[in-house]
Amino acid sequence: QFTVRGSKILADGSRQVPRTALVMGLPPSLDAPLSTAEALTVLHELGHTVHSLLSKTALQHVSGTRGTVDFVEFPSHLFEHFLFEPEFMCAHAIDPKTQKPIPEQLLHDIQHRRKLVGHIEMSNTLLHSLVDHSLYVKPLQSSTIAGMQSAVDASYASLSKDHDLTGAYGNHRLVDFLSPPVPSKFDHLVHYSGTYFCYLLDKALSCHVW
Repeated sequence: QFTVRGSKILADGSRQVPRTALVMGLPPSLDAPLSTAEALTVLHELGHTVHSLLSKTALQHVSGTRGTVDFVEFPSHLFEHFLFEPEFMCAHAIDPKTQKPIPEQLLHDIQHRRKLVGHIEMSNTLLHSLVDHSLYVKPLQSSTIAGMQSAVDASYASLSKDHDLTGAYGNHRLVDFLSPPVPSKFDHLVHYSGTYFCYLLDKALSCHVW
C-alpha cells in the first residue's frame, strides 16, 4: 500500500481527497485461489488503505499511515481478523469454478494452524522489535548494506547475551530458529527506525477491539 496523497485542508477551505495505491502480484489465472498467507497480506494492506482513505486531517503529513506510529499498524492488524471470521470467509472466500463458499473443514484448519504457530509469530515479532530498537540505540558506523548487516549482527550478539536468546534447540540457537531476516529483506529497519514495537502494541490492541 502506497499513499499517493493525504487528506488536508486546501487554501479555499475545501478538503483534499486522499489517494492511495494497493500494489500486489496475483496468480496468472483468476481461477487460482490465494494462499492463506497471501489473503492475510491482502487484508493487512487493505487495512492500511482504508485508514488512508478515511483519514480527515488538516495537514497531509499526519494523514493516514503518515500519522502517529503507535497507531499506524492498528487498522492493518484489525483487518487481519477477517480471515479467521467464519461469516466473512463464507461470504467472500468463494470458489470461482463452483461458486461454493470455503469448506467448513478448511476454515477449521486455517483457524487451527493459527493457534499452532501464533506463539512463534509473536516471538519472531518480539525479536525483530528488539533488534530494531538495539540497532538505533547508537548511530550506524556505515550506511551501506554491509555496514547495516554488521550492526544487525552486533545487535543479535548483544541481545543473545542480555536476553538469553542462545538456548539450545537441537543444534540451533533460538535466534536461528526464529529466522531473523537479513537487512535487505527487513525494510522495516529503515522505515520504522526504532519503532517496530508498534507491531506488538497494535496487534494486542486489535485483538482487544475485535
